[in-house]
Amino acid sequence: MKRGDLVRARAVFEQVVKLAPGSPEGHNSLGWVLFSQGQTADAISQIRIALRLKPNFPPAHVNLANALAHDGNLVEAESEAREAIRLAPGDSEAHRTLGRVSSFRGDLNASITELKFPRLCACSPFSLKPLCISG
Repeated sequence: MKRGDLVRARAVFEQVVKLAPGSPEGHNSLGWVLFSQGQTADAISQIRIALRLKPNFPPAHVNLANALAHDGNLVEAESEAREAIRLAPGDSEAHRTLGRVSSFRGDLNASITELKFPRLCACSPFSLKPLCISG
């Protein structure tokens, strides 16, 4: 599969969810591909299936937040981004997503805080937990 080949990626992930309908990763990946193809409603549906199968799945919460924000549902998008951060506090993509959603909602202070997060955090070489600099 070539990089950026969304048509092929969609076919592959549709086959994955057909063969392994209990795979949250398959549903989340298919949702991401559908969202990338502009099929937001179908993407949201697939990502919600992933979260029913695995509620504590930060990448799916991030993907759902992005799809919901694109769809104009900023309240639920913010909730999903916050859930991703709760589950994975050091996940820079979750913080960037919350920053974007906060910006869309007009909360620029929250947006700036979240968008700065990836620059202010790093993992300790002795631990997978992030070490964050406040401020």
